[in-house]
Amino acid sequence: MKSMLIALSLGALTTLGAEYFVSISGNDAHSGLTHDQPFRTLAKAKESFKPGDAITIMPGTYHESIEFANFPTSDKTSTIRALVPGTVLIRGDIDPPAPFQPSETYPSVWTIQLDGSPTAVNERDTLTIYATVPTLQELEFTSAAWFYDNDTKQLHVRTSDSLPPKNHTITIGRIPDNGVAFWGSKVANIVIRDLVITGFNAPEQAKGYGFGTRWGIYLSGDPTNCRIENITAFLNGGGITVNRNGRENHIVNCKTYGNHSPFYASGGGIIVLTPNERGSIQDCISFDTEKMGIRYYGGTPAEHCKFQRNIAFDCTEGALWIKYPSDTTIAEDCYSDAALYARKIENSIFSHGDTGYFGAAQNSIVRSRDKDFSENNDLADPINFDFRPQADSAFKDKLPKYIQQDIFFVAPNGNDSAPGTSLKTAWKTIGFAIGKLKPGATLYILPGTWNENLVLDGLQDVAIRGRGHKPVSINANINAKNTKNLQLARLDVNAIALDNASETELRHCIARTSATFQNASNLDIKNSTFLGDVKLDQAPNHIVANNVFAKKLIRNSTQGLAFANAHAQEPTQAEYESFTIPPPKLAEGKGFVDGLKLLGGRGFDGLPAGHYWRQAIPTQIQIRDFKTLSSTVTTANLEAFATMPVEYTLTYAPQDNPQDKKSIQGGMRSNLISAGINGLQPNTTYNAQITLKAKAKRLYTNQDAAESLFNENRDLTIDNISFKTIDHDRQSQTFHVAKTGNDQTGDGTRKNPWKTISHAAKNAVAGDTVFVHPGTYLEMVRFKATGEQGKPIVFRGINPHTTCVDGGKRQLASAFVIHGKHNIVIDNFGLKWQADSSMAAVDIRNANNIRITRLFYDGRGAGYAPHFVGAVNAKNLEVDNCFLTRGFNGSIFRDCDNLLIRNNVFYINSLNQIVLSNNHNQKSVIRNNVFTDNTLQKVPNPIIHLRELNGVKIQDNCFFLRIPTTLKTLVGFSNINGIQQDFFPPVEEKGILPEQWKRQGRFARVNLTYEQFQKQVDYNPNAIFEDPKLDALKQFVTFKDWNDWTNFGQHSATANKHEWHNDGSRFKFPDDFIADNPTLQKADIGLQKDYVMKHGEP
Repeated sequence: MKSMLIALSLGALTTLGAEYFVSISGNDAHSGLTHDQPFRTLAKAKESFKPGDAITIMPGTYHESIEFANFPTSDKTSTIRALVPGTVLIRGDIDPPAPFQPSETYPSVWTIQLDGSPTAVNERDTLTIYATVPTLQELEFTSAAWFYDNDTKQLHVRTSDSLPPKNHTITIGRIPDNGVAFWGSKVANIVIRDLVITGFNAPEQAKGYGFGTRWGIYLSGDPTNCRIENITAFLNGGGITVNRNGRENHIVNCKTYGNHSPFYASGGGIIVLTPNERGSIQDCISFDTEKMGIRYYGGTPAEHCKFQRNIAFDCTEGALWIKYPSDTTIAEDCYSDAALYARKIENSIFSHGDTGYFGAAQNSIVRSRDKDFSENNDLADPINFDFRPQADSAFKDKLPKYIQQDIFFVAPNGNDSAPGTSLKTAWKTIGFAIGKLKPGATLYILPGTWNENLVLDGLQDVAIRGRGHKPVSINANINAKNTKNLQLARLDVNAIALDNASETELRHCIARTSATFQNASNLDIKNSTFLGDVKLDQAPNHIVANNVFAKKLIRNSTQGLAFANAHAQEPTQAEYESFTIPPPKLAEGKGFVDGLKLLGGRGFDGLPAGHYWRQAIPTQIQIRDFKTLSSTVTTANLEAFATMPVEYTLTYAPQDNPQDKKSIQGGMRSNLISAGINGLQPNTTYNAQITLKAKAKRLYTNQDAAESLFNENRDLTIDNISFKTIDHDRQSQTFHVAKTGNDQTGDGTRKNPWKTISHAAKNAVAGDTVFVHPGTYLEMVRFKATGEQGKPIVFRGINPHTTCVDGGKRQLASAFVIHGKHNIVIDNFGLKWQADSSMAAVDIRNANNIRITRLFYDGRGAGYAPHFVGAVNAKNLEVDNCFLTRGFNGSIFRDCDNLLIRNNVFYINSLNQIVLSNNHNQKSVIRNNVFTDNTLQKVPNPIIHLRELNGVKIQDNCFFLRIPTTLKTLVGFSNINGIQQDFFPPVEEKGILPEQWKRQGRFARVNLTYEQFQKQVDYNPNAIFEDPKLDALKQFVTFKDWNDWTNFGQHSATANKHEWHNDGSRFKFPDDFIADNPTLQKADIGLQKDYVMKHGEP
C-alpha cells in the first residue's frame, strides 16, 4: 500500500511552470507560490494559472467551481490536484441554512426560507437527487422532489420516504457550474487528480456547454492527452465526461455515484463521447445512477481504447456500455450486476448485452448462460468487489484476470488440514491461518463464533478481512507489531493494539473497548467505529477520516489529518468537516440505533460515517388518507397516498356475495394510489382488500434494521376496506377550467371556473365533460375517476394551439396519466416539454375504452422528449387525428387488443414512429396515417417496429421517406404466430445498412422493405409513397442511396431549420399539418380537416 501522506512533506510538484497553492486558511493577497503563502480561493489561483502550471489544493472544503473557457493549447502538462489524495472536497452545494418546517398546505411537504432558487436538492444519505417540479401541488404526488416559490422565497421539499428532513442529510445546490472544467477549440495535456467533487447541477436545461447539465469534471474541445485520475464525483448532474474528437485521454481509478440529470439522457457516471481513440477507462466504479454507469458513447466507435477492470451496479439504464460497439476496443475484466453492452467482451461478469450488437463474450460469465456459476461460491468476496476465483472454482478461466495472489479462508466449520483456499476447504482456526500467510496473501474470516486473538507479528503485505456485508464478530483482540503494509477490514473486535508498524490500513472495523496505535507511520483509518478511547502516539503522516468515535480521540502526532469524523466527545485537536453526535449505540446486527439519521451521507465522500454495508433502505410502506373519493351508480373511485412509490392490486366483492370476487391493477409505481372500479351494482356495499408492492432503493447504510428489510422487496396488505355505490346518478355535468379560475372558491361553472385541470380530474365522474380554456397549464393530470360504458369522462381543450399542458421544461413526465381507469376521452390539447422518462406524454396502463383525439404533441426543445402515447394493457384504445413530433419512439403500445391508430401525422420522431408489442391473438389496425421518415441518423431503423407480425393490419398509409422505397426498411418484426424468426437480412450480410444495425442495435429480427412486406402479409397494404404536402414541410432532406446517407451529418442544419423549425418559430396545429396532396385527401389519409379545424367550445 502506497503511503497516503507522502505529500505532507510539501515538496513541490515537478512541473515546468509555476505551482500555485490554495488553502482554506490562505489569503488571496498571498503569492500562492509556496505552501506557507497559499491563496484562499480557487478563483484566485485560476487568475494566475497558465499552461504548464499546477494548482495544488491543500486539505479542506471549497464552495466554488474552477472552470477554464478557451484555455490556451500547449504541449506542456497543466495540473489541478489535491496535495493529499482524497482530502479536498469541491462543493457546489450547501447545507440547509435552517431546519425545515412542516408545510401548512400538504402533508409530507417541508419548507424553509431560501434566497434564490437552488440548482438542485440532494439527499446524500440515499444518494438521491430530488426531481424539480413546477408547482407546489405536484409534491402531493411525488416523493424525492422540490419546488421553489419565487414569490415567497420558500423552498418546499418532499423526501424520498416522505419522512421529515431531519431523518436525512439534505444539501442544496447553489453553483450552476461544473466542478472542474476545461473547454475551448483545443484542450490538451490536462491532468486532474485526487479530488472529491459534489453538488454541481442545473435545475433546467443548461445552455451552451455540458450537454444540458453540469458535471463534476467536464473536458471539451477535441481533448488530447488528458488524464483524470483518482476522482470521486457524486450527486452532480453528471460525474465525469470527456467530449468527442479526442485521443489518448485516460480516466483511471475514479468513482462516481448518485450523479443524474433529466436533461442529458445519455449521461450518468463516466461518459467518454466518441470519436475518441487510444484512450482508456480503467479501474473505475460507478453506481446508484438513474442513467448509465460507465460508457463510451456516440455515433462512431471508440477505436483502440482500453475498457478494463471497471465495475458498475444499480445503474437504471445500463451499467457498462460501449456504443457504438468497436472491434478494436474490448471490455476486459469488468463486472456488471446487469448489462454490459459491447460487441467484444473478455473475462467479465455480467447478465446480458453482448448479443445486442451481434457479439459473443469470450471467456466470460454471462449469468443467463452460466447457470452453475455462483458469485458467493466461486469468487473471493464479491460483495466487496474481490472477484478473484476461489481455488476450486470451475470458472477460473472465465473470471477477470486479476493478479492471482494467495487467497485463504477460515471458517468455524473448517479444517486446519484442508488447503484453506476456498469456502469448501476453509481452515478452522484463525491462529493457524495467520501462521500460513506470506507476503501478498489475503485471509478472509467468515462469520461465526470466534474467540481467538489475532496476533500479527512481522506480517508484511498481508490483508485480513471479514467476508460478507458486515464486520465479523471476534470476541478477542487484535495485537499487531512489526508489520508493514497491513490491511484490516470488516473486523469487529474488543480492542486493537498496533505497535511499530508502517502503512497500516483500517476499513469498516469496530473496536469495542480501546484502540492504541503507537510508532505507526502512514496510518490510514477510515469508516470504522470506536466505542472506547482511541490513541495515536508517534503516528506521523496519519489520516483519520469518516469514523465514529464514542469517546476520546487523542492524537499525539502533529503530522497528520483528521476530518469528517463523528464525535460523541469534543476532539482534542481541530478537524474539518467533523461533527458531533449523541453517544452511539450498536444493535446486535451491528447497526447504529438511529444511525441513518445521524450518520448517513455524512462522510467526506457522501457515504456514511463509521462502518457501513449495502442493503435496501430499511423503510416500510405506510399509507394515509384512504378514502372513497367519489362514486356513481356503477362506479367507485378510491384514493390513498403512500410514503413510497407502490403498485397495487385491489380485490373486491359485494358484501352480501363475498364469493363474487374481482380484481383490478393500477399502473406504474406511484405515491398516489388511485383505483377506479366500474361495472358495479347500484346502492351496493363492497368489501375490498388492497395489496401494495414496492421496491426499496439499495444504499450504503449503517442503520439498525430488521433482517426482513435487508432485501428491496416491500409489501403491505390492507383488509377491511369498504365502499358503496349510490342509488341514482346525478345528471351529467359540464365543468370549466381557465387560467382565471380558482380551485378553492370556484365551482367549475363557466362563470366561476376551476384553475387547474388536475382539480377537475378530481371532481369529474362518469358522464361528465370538462372544457379547458386557452392557457398554458403546468400540470401532470392524473385521472382519479373512471368512466363507464356509454358514460365516458371527456376532457376537451378549446383550441390545441392555445390550450397547452406543459411539462415545465422537462420537469414533469406526462401530461395525462390514465392508470386503472376506463371510458375516457382526451380531446383537443397541445402538449409540450414533457420529460424524458419511462412514461409517455399520454401514459395509459390497465385502462380500457380510451380515445385520444386531436392532440398536438410538440417534442421539440432541448433534451430528449418522451414518446407521445405509451399504452400497456389497454383494450379498445383509439388514437386519431393527432400530430406528434420528436417523440423518442414516436408512440409505444404493448398488449393493446383491438387497437386503432388512424388519421394521425407521425412527423420526424427519433428512433422510429410506432413500436407495437402485441401478441398474435391481439388485433390492431394502423390506417390512414401520414408517416415521415425518422431523424437523419436513424434512417436505417424501420418506421414501424412490431413484436408480432400477425394480428396487425397496416393499410392505406402515406410514407414520406428520406431514401428510395426499394432500400428503406419500412416494417420490422420478430415473431410470427409467437414463433421467433431468423434474422433477415442475415446478420453476416455486408453493407452499410447491416453495419449500422450492428453499431446501434437491431430493433427487430426481420426488417422488410415495402415490397418484401407486401409479399409477407395476406392483405394489400395499399401504401402511398408521396410528399403529403404539409405547410410545415416545404423542404425535406433525402438521400439517393445508403452511400449518400452516410454523410447525413452535413444536413443537420437544414433539417433543424426546415423540418423542425428550430429557429424559435411555432408550429400551428392543425393548419400546418393538413395534407394538401389530392391523392391523400381523396383517400382520407392524414388529419381529417373538417374535424380537426373545429374548436372544442360547447
